[in-house]
Amino acid sequence: MINPIIKQTLLLLLLTFIVICIVGVLLYSNAYGKSSDDYLRELSQEEQKLAREAIEKYLGPDARPHYVKGDYKIDKNDLVSDDIVVVKGTIVIEGEVDGDVLVLFGDAELDSNATVDGDVIAIEGKIWTEKGAYISGDVVEESYGNSTATSRDEDERIERRQERQKHRKVDYGREDFEKNHEPFWFDYNRVDGITLGYRLPSQRWWNRNRHNFAIIGKLGYSFSSKRTQYQIGLERWIFEEFPFSLGIEFHDLTETEDRWIINDDENLLAALLIKEDFRDYYGKEGYSIFAKQQLNPYLSLKGEYRNDKFHNLEKKTNWSVFGKGKDFRENPLAIPYFPAAGENNQGFLGSRLELQTLAGTMTLDNRNDREDPTRGWYVKAFYERSGFELASDLDFERFILDVRRYQPLGWDENLDLRLRAGTSSGILPPMYWFDLGGLSTIRGSRFKELTGDHFLLANAEYRLRTRDGDWFILDGFDIILFLDAGYAWFENDYKAEDLMFLRPDYRSYKTPALFANGSFDNLTLDSLHSSAGIALATEDGDFRVNFAKRIDGMSRDLVVTVRLSRPF
Repeated sequence: MINPIIKQTLLLLLLTFIVICIVGVLLYSNAYGKSSDDYLRELSQEEQKLAREAIEKYLGPDARPHYVKGDYKIDKNDLVSDDIVVVKGTIVIEGEVDGDVLVLFGDAELDSNATVDGDVIAIEGKIWTEKGAYISGDVVEESYGNSTATSRDEDERIERRQERQKHRKVDYGREDFEKNHEPFWFDYNRVDGITLGYRLPSQRWWNRNRHNFAIIGKLGYSFSSKRTQYQIGLERWIFEEFPFSLGIEFHDLTETEDRWIINDDENLLAALLIKEDFRDYYGKEGYSIFAKQQLNPYLSLKGEYRNDKFHNLEKKTNWSVFGKGKDFRENPLAIPYFPAAGENNQGFLGSRLELQTLAGTMTLDNRNDREDPTRGWYVKAFYERSGFELASDLDFERFILDVRRYQPLGWDENLDLRLRAGTSSGILPPMYWFDLGGLSTIRGSRFKELTGDHFLLANAEYRLRTRDGDWFILDGFDIILFLDAGYAWFENDYKAEDLMFLRPDYRSYKTPALFANGSFDNLTLDSLHSSAGIALATEDGDFRVNFAKRIDGMSRDLVVTVRLSRPF
């Protein structure tokens, strides 16, 4: 018989997913069908006619490009997987574009690090390229019927464009693309202090440079914890169109489960400058063997065997540039503590937890931009199994699902939706417990005020772009209305003393009332913690201020947060 909580959770997941699908279907044709008119409506009739002819000629009659009004910049290490049309502005490319770039009545500037896997066309404008910039297709400057290009054979150009579109986004390493793949490794957190080291480029770099393998690696030293961290491995792939790969890697690293809440750069700056470390950490030493398969341009599968030893990490530093009078949070225990294992409070079986697990990941990603998406789906499902039959110290399963939809409602509006949920069975080690509250989750709640071995989270953001209007101090900012709802709970019949048994430090970080046994008997809509608010953000999302407030009656406090990245 299915547990009532599981039934309600599955029902909520199903209903939310259906709503997301219905919204996408209802708005799909309308948003895409009128997007070009919205962007071109301020042009003169002659300019509109020329623009439509250029779009059909260079992108094709069925093109659905990403439109931009005014100046636009693609930063170094950013990737845009879409055709781009810039209307009356200058596009500056320092990163990568997997598609064609068409500038209408403006210029294109390509930095020495720029890569465009397609054509670059300027209508009534100029194209400037620095030495080192790479363009796989044609470079075309056209002025009312007079054009110059690297290839003047129209049939040949169209054929090349169709071939590129056929294989577009089948770019191995897409899911593993890291924004930070500079060789210098610098980090700062409360358990390691400063970490300095060297890291090799991501898998994407190796593929872009026509290699059929990637060397995985980084090496650094953490000064406060006085330990060396490393990762070394090799991945080899075959087949060009839809690659299959095998790999192995060895590691001894400080790890966290909180990357989905805050990225590396933002957490580094928060810890270094204002003495706020928003992640919890554990030590991980071992190896993994994995296989990956790209099934189509957007869908990939990954299977892994993991063999790791885990250990707790303590806070080792309390320094930051600012934040005098504040203290870093203590780092919670990561592994279960059973007194029978030792009297020195070191954790399970002395000081380490050994797990041999099987894991699988399915990723669907057709977003038009990894850093600042405005259109597309992102779906990621992760499953991991640890069992005594695998010689693990604990028997458990965990499953995490992340579904996101980025839906344009017009050239200046967007609706972004996310549903994230997690479930587990057996004794889930505390390092894998699910935390909700605060940053990127329920923004009107206290940070990580909810914890459990199950969780459900839904977020919605309605984005208005105002940079082309006369909004006084708001000019140049996006206005975002958001709504959050979620809950985390323990399915098993835990009592407070049971949770203390699994993690003795638990009561220090959580409000005991939130973990009362009765709170987990029945999950209902009334159980959900919810908040709503408004945010002001730069167009690229690299800076935003959130004003959030609980709407479930549990608190009247206004929560203000400053972020350097989008929540999802």
